[in-house]
Amino acid sequence: KMNTTKETQEMYLKVIYELSRRKGSVRSIDIVTERGYARSTVSSAMKSLRTKGLVTVTADGEIRLTEEGRERVEKVNRRYEVFTEMLEQLGVPQTQASAVACRMEHIVPDDIFLLIERKLVKEKAHSISDHN
Repeated sequence: KMNTTKETQEMYLKVIYELSRRKGSVRSIDIVTERGYARSTVSSAMKSLRTKGLVTVTADGEIRLTEEGRERVEKVNRRYEVFTEMLEQLGVPQTQASAVACRMEHIVPDDIFLLIERKLVKEKAHSISDHN
């Protein structure tokens, strides 16, 4: 069960991150509109993210990622890129690679992720030097 909460949190953080980049400011209603979730669901999710120190909510209801919240999003986004690239290199079609990477980004342990990332970086360095 623990994993689904982490995954849900990270999905919310990503939505807040994307919306704030697109719109400049984010409110609960924007998340409701974007994802089609119930208002009550979003508001209890925000409460939980606030308690965990991942977002702050201003007096007029603007939701902002904390430093820690932003770091979490950047970490998840980095994992997503690495997993997508890995899967595409293995011959998985792009849309499927993207969907699977979306799941993997939340569940693969850090140490395993680092091994995959290191291998991809090394192979990329090789393939660049091979072309020269």
